[in-house]
Amino acid sequence: PPPPPAGGAPPQISMPGQAGRGAPPPFPGQVGMVPGMPPPGMPPQFMQPPSQQPPPPPPQQQPPQGGAPPPPPVGGAGGAPPPQAQQAPAAPVVNASGLFSEQDWVAKAGATVQLKIVTPSEEDNAKFNFDGRTVTVSCQSMSSVKALKEQLQEQLGGLAANKQKITSGKHGVLKDNMTLASYNFSNGDSLTVATKARGGKR
Repeated sequence: PPPPPAGGAPPQISMPGQAGRGAPPPFPGQVGMVPGMPPPGMPPQFMQPPSQQPPPPPPQQQPPQGGAPPPPPVGGAGGAPPPQAQQAPAAPVVNASGLFSEQDWVAKAGATVQLKIVTPSEEDNAKFNFDGRTVTVSCQSMSSVKALKEQLQEQLGGLAANKQKITSGKHGVLKDNMTLASYNFSNGDSLTVATKARGGKR
């Protein structure tokens, strides 16, 4: 018999038909196996599931310091400017005589006014229709007393405006340069007309 190899390792005996072959053939059922699936004949509980990591938790919003909610954006939604607060209308101005200003009175009573002009009953001045009649005139509230006299001239038989004297029970003799609104006349107020005496006194 041949001498044993050095080292004392037993010789490898090649089996007939294995010459030139590589790794041993796989066991039956291992061909075409899917990773993670148990081989045929193994219970499912021995299957190793593929490693999965749980999804990260959603980020939590930190509340602002102090506990108060954040203020809304300036201008509101869409960038529209905030509505402006309406200013209260100014209070009417009243003078020392307790009368409203001309502008405030026109806004309160209207732009036109109807007045009743009462004539005296005088036989000597019958030509001026001074028979106690009442004449109704309509004029602008901002008209002057002089303009009112000129409007009455035709209805008073041609009595000139500078010869008329108009008085009010509340204001006395009216001044030509004052407006009807400055006296706060309203619809239906009564005035009295008369003639001026010589020297402007009567």
